[in-house]
Amino acid sequence: MNFRYTILFLMLIILFISTYSHGSESAKKGGETPVLQLDPFITNIGSGKRFLKFSISIELSTPAMAEKAKAKTGMIRDAIIMLITSKTPDDVSSSEGKQQLKDELVTRLNQILGEDSIKNIYFTDFVMQ
Repeated sequence: MNFRYTILFLMLIILFISTYSHGSESAKKGGETPVLQLDPFITNIGSGKRFLKFSISIELSTPAMAEKAKAKTGMIRDAIIMLITSKTPDDVSSSEGKQQLKDELVTRLNQILGEDSIKNIYFTDFVMQ
């Protein structure tokens, strides 16, 4: 009788391990979203008396969208620069202002790449002088 429990126990362990490893593989395949890191930006802001240095990472919806975004990097950078330079220092100095800017960037970049292409925008560097 003890032998049967041992075999049953081993079968349960094998079943658990095979289920767990299969689940991990599918999580690895579909769980990561691509992120496009753009080169840093340095631009004037407001009336041109102040400068803003910032870096952006763009979280995209699919790996295919990453290839499309790489092909349109020039258009993406232009849209970002045009939007940022239309802001005043007061517009982007608060956390609420930065969040609004991120929302506007998502909207503008979705116009370039297609609706729901952008999941999120991350400022990885943001210095105003």
